Amino acid sequence: MPEEDQKAIFDICNDYKIAYTLVMAMIEHESSFDASARSKTGDSGLMQINDCNSARLAELGFTDLYDARENVEAAVYILRELFSKYGEVEAVLMCYNMGEAGAAALWEEGIFSSVYSSEIMAREAEFSSYIDNFITNK
Repeated sequence: MPEEDQKAIFDICNDYKIAYTLVMAMIEHESSFDASARSKTGDSGLMQINDCNSARLAELGFTDLYDARENVEAAVYILRELFSKYGEVEAVLMCYNMGEAGAAALWEEGIFSSVYSSEIMAREAEFSSYIDNFITNK
């Protein structure tokens, strides 16, 4: 991913108070850093935002989900909303991945993590380690 895009993502994360390492882990998982990615289930861009969110996001000014920065900011906006509602990273990741209703159905069954949330959290730990090592060795 170009350094310019990484810097823009860092700034977006700071603006919304969302961990940069979390977002980078999600981007890696969701699209392998491919801004033009499109899934069979209607997910677009770096953060694989589903079409069901596009009308609401367009009303907020997010109209080009294939633009790397716009896609990430739209997704981070969604993450901020989810953090405001649920507070816990694992819950937020479950909602982002399967929707709030899907996550709530699992919570009712006593299931509070998913393969997706566990994988993203592990990837985030790796990104944090990379950054820590870079800072330490600088």
